[in-house]
Amino acid sequence: IGNKVNKYGVGQLQYAVENGFEIASHTMNHKKIGSAFLEANPDYTAQTYINEEIKPLNDLIKQEMDYDIKYLRAAEGVITDPVLEAAIQAQMPLVRGNVDINGNTVYISDYAADTTPESIYEKVVSTAYDGKVVIMHGTSSQTAEILDKICNTLYADGYRFVTVSE
Repeated sequence: IGNKVNKYGVGQLQYAVENGFEIASHTMNHKKIGSAFLEANPDYTAQTYINEEIKPLNDLIKQEMDYDIKYLRAAEGVITDPVLEAAIQAQMPLVRGNVDINGNTVYISDYAADTTPESIYEKVVSTAYDGKVVIMHGTSSQTAEILDKICNTLYADGYRFVTVSE
């Protein structure tokens, strides 16, 4: 999220890139462009989304890191027509967390105060399958605490971690 880059700098992002991770845009301001927002703002367009949410963050990362962002994850994963049109115009494929094999969205609220590291572990490990995209938040102390155990378990089960491009 761009406003976090402005607040904290690019050190963690640079470290991630240097270690083989891929950075995607989660928009500049994390503005949810859902149906209620569009009803209240009927003139909101794909170009507005590009100008306010996509381009400022892409430009900031390019300037600070000389890195080109390839992918977009809309705020809260909400994809409406202006968001979809903006992603197409900006040539940035949209990335979302997966729907599990039973057709249910597996939402891991890893930043909620009542979420425990063990509940995150159980949710991720019990719903793992090839090709799954799991969204976790880098600002969550619960995620940081349990991530090594999740990775070790999934590695032991034969999974490997890849970038979206891979």
